[in-house]
Amino acid sequence: MRIRNFPLGLVLVGLLVASLAMPAWGQQTEKRSDMEFLPVGPPPEVSARPWGLYDMSVSVELGGQLVDVDGNHEVYESQLNYRDGFKVFGFDFQGKGKEGAFFSNFYVRGGGWGAEPYSWVHFGFSKNKWFDFRGSFRESEYNWFFPGFARSQHFNDTERRFQNYRLTVLPGRPFRLKLGYSRNSSFGPSFNSLDFARGEFPSFEPIRQTYDEYTIGAEWNIQRWLIAGEYGYRFFRTERFQTLIESPSLPNDPADFAFLNVFDRRTPSRGRIPFYRLNVVGRPHNTLEVNARVVYSRARTLNTRDEFLDGRSYRSAGLTTTLTEDMLAYVESIRPMTTADGNVTWRPIPRLTITNNFQYRGYDIAG
Repeated sequence: MRIRNFPLGLVLVGLLVASLAMPAWGQQTEKRSDMEFLPVGPPPEVSARPWGLYDMSVSVELGGQLVDVDGNHEVYESQLNYRDGFKVFGFDFQGKGKEGAFFSNFYVRGGGWGAEPYSWVHFGFSKNKWFDFRGSFRESEYNWFFPGFARSQHFNDTERRFQNYRLTVLPGRPFRLKLGYSRNSSFGPSFNSLDFARGEFPSFEPIRQTYDEYTIGAEWNIQRWLIAGEYGYRFFRTERFQTLIESPSLPNDPADFAFLNVFDRRTPSRGRIPFYRLNVVGRPHNTLEVNARVVYSRARTLNTRDEFLDGRSYRSAGLTTTLTEDMLAYVESIRPMTTADGNVTWRPIPRLTITNNFQYRGYDIAG
């Protein structure tokens, strides 16, 4: 497989160089050694320009992409999945505030938007000694095909999105407050197969799940010590179900084969995990360093399984069994967990270092 990228900026530079070199081609007496060729390298840094109370710089790299694939296209889509078309290779927008400006710094950076399965953007803004906000967003596409004869029944087309936001209040000061939020979501169609009474039936099983996390914490620098505490809450949910794509046609002798009229399975789940974290880092003596952490969490998971099927099994010893099943199950599990780890480093002389690492994990599972 071959992938060819042609940045638009490079194409324009090439056309400009060619137009400037045309008069030189007409001079037969000019020697090749008299012409200077500039090496191709990274683009020059964009100088900032004033705009009001800010010095700002903008750089954008645009272009296109041609993809030539030889071989199995399904394997290529599962591994790379780059496509033909327009593409934003990268962009960078930065600003720096002058005296009297509300923001000290702000930026927006990104790339991969267009004919590519991976794209991202980072952004942030801050004011010295008051606040610092940073965020990011990533998106990925994933296509998967099961190789072999059953690949038409086993494949999915999933999209995944990551979001992360962090705010620090009073950065650079002895006492700082931190807030955070992150989200991880996946969704898209998925196709699978059901195994019922030695029969395979194609089914539809979409993926819909999200993961959210909220955190609040503080850091305190006191003499030679740094104390950091954080409280967080994680919430996971999935809305998963599986159903028949279509009812297969009956064979000539339906009693000899398994057959499903209706199948519907729903297995939603919910997970809640509150957690507490405490970090202590310090140097009580010039030759002694201490780093310790304690984390406590209490995970609780709720699962429900609601299933209904109506079908007929294959013939065995001259008998054919007709089945109609309706099942409902409820599961709850709780797992409190305590983790403690850290290390102590002692340097009695310049060329001698003694380190002791420790770790403890304790948990219970009740369901």
